[in-house]
Amino acid sequence: MIIWIGLLSTLTFAVVIYLISSQSVKRSKKDAFELASVKASEYANTSKNYLQSASDAAWYLAKSILALKHKGNINREFYLELQRQTIESNDNFLSVWLMFEKNAIDGRDSLYLNTTIYDNQGRLNTGLVRYKTGIEYEYVEGNTIDEYQESFYTEPVQTKKEIITDPYMYAYGSLEPVKDSFFETSIVVPVVDNDKAIGVVGIDIGFTELQK
Repeated sequence: MIIWIGLLSTLTFAVVIYLISSQSVKRSKKDAFELASVKASEYANTSKNYLQSASDAAWYLAKSILALKHKGNINREFYLELQRQTIESNDNFLSVWLMFEKNAIDGRDSLYLNTTIYDNQGRLNTGLVRYKTGIEYEYVEGNTIDEYQESFYTEPVQTKKEIITDPYMYAYGSLEPVKDSFFETSIVVPVVDNDKAIGVVGIDIGFTELQK
């Protein structure tokens, strides 16, 4: 995460110095570099806070889910409510998603086979998305088993450590014929029970707020 922020700061500095230098031919190169350095520093600090808030929320949600599991809760609605509270209380989050191994949470995956908000295995694999029309579950179509082979899942599960993905473009699944794409990154943390990762919590954040 620190490395990624450093790269972001370097890129930001280059862009800012170009823009500031272009704004006025009367501005000396020394002044332009000094101003760009200040702006890049401000941007880096904003980025760090932006990412840290998502990281804190993801870890809190992971620990809350685990605490609920340890209390013997088998009502899946309670886990979904924790997920919803997380995205509703953070306007900068594009999506909050959960991915768990088979029967890892409530042991009742068979009751949720082929439902639209879970995958076709019935696993607790859901994504709440901040659409223009409101916060809704991402529409799941087809087999999502391949998702469990992707590095954004396997890496935090295997290492039991938080990861931040490289920035990417993504269009959330919905019933709408035209889907909006977002330039975003994901903070993904493992949910570890008895020293074994049983799933992950992910939070997607876009870069729109950073551009304001």
